[in-house]
Amino acid sequence: MANDDPAACQEDAADEPRLFAAHRVEYGAGERAFLAMREQTAELCELVPNTPLANFHSHTTALPLGQGVAFDLRTSDVAYHRTMLHVARSSVEHYLVTLYLSGRSRIEVGSDVVLVRPGDVVVADMSTPSRTFVRSSPGADESHSVTFMLPRGLLAPWLAAPDSTPAAVIPGDEAYGHIVRDHILSLRRHGGDLTPTTATSVLQTLAQLVAGGLRPAPGREHEIASAEMAARYVAIKRHIQHAAATSSVDIERICRTFGISRAVLYRMFEADGGVLRYVRRVQLRRAFAALLSTSHRHLRISELALEYGFANESAFIRAFRREFGLTPGEVRRARAPTPSRFRGDWMALIRALDVAGPPLVHRDGEHIGARRADR
Repeated sequence: MANDDPAACQEDAADEPRLFAAHRVEYGAGERAFLAMREQTAELCELVPNTPLANFHSHTTALPLGQGVAFDLRTSDVAYHRTMLHVARSSVEHYLVTLYLSGRSRIEVGSDVVLVRPGDVVVADMSTPSRTFVRSSPGADESHSVTFMLPRGLLAPWLAAPDSTPAAVIPGDEAYGHIVRDHILSLRRHGGDLTPTTATSVLQTLAQLVAGGLRPAPGREHEIASAEMAARYVAIKRHIQHAAATSSVDIERICRTFGISRAVLYRMFEADGGVLRYVRRVQLRRAFAALLSTSHRHLRISELALEYGFANESAFIRAFRREFGLTPGEVRRARAPTPSRFRGDWMALIRALDVAGPPLVHRDGEHIGARRADR
């Protein structure tokens, strides 16, 4: 049940997991620990302390698990600010499925606010800018969460509107929430014993289970009514993303290819602001990434505008500013994060969903070498 008791969602001591024994980062305590954690996560987000730096402490353990990555995090109060620059630079568009064993969070996505309590499971879309504020439970000095980072292709096909629900909660005080929580805790306990093949199967089950708990918002039940239509919706989005990268997007061709009418296509994309709005957003996202890419540095803004389907540079700049709150020139001038001596192995873990070699272990912000964490 979701409540404010720090121990309410903890497992018994006898159930301490063997999962997450492969990779551990102990940041230690104090300002140096915070700076080390901020440096390691700089490519994914901006880390902001919500506790005096002298009292800060954190440690993370992680494990590649089939197509995903699992994290167990204990940390003082912090905030994670993920901007469009982080989204574009990191190229990480996974979903985060997080169970809060203790502590709570507040997730802000645009004007929407999602509140997460102990015992709740929250699903967050990493392809969308957001701000997440993590707080410890009353009387505690840290929060404790278990997170599974799932590839987009593993979860999105099971969601009714995968690009329209950037953050959603499965309440921990409901029966379905108990089922999801128990599954996550079982993975936490036994995941380290799974083979790559069985781990993938288990994560696929997790994706389906989580999707079943994300009910459509009131008034949106009509968006994608059937599993068949949901699969077609995802396939159309993939078609648009491919077409936006190689040629212009043709609405009539989409209708012919997928055997639907314009009216049906428009209804499918109502939650995205319309199919044309979705197409434009895909083009702008690709333009954003191109502005940060060294391979496109030689192209002028006007040339990028034409390449990504805009009639002229002015129209491109106006649309770009409305979408991202920045001009193309500001994005191009933005400097990439300074390479981190901490970040490399973790980003490889996230991107490749596989890690070769032993983990890096840090204490008090210092790199002290690689070793296998004790089970």
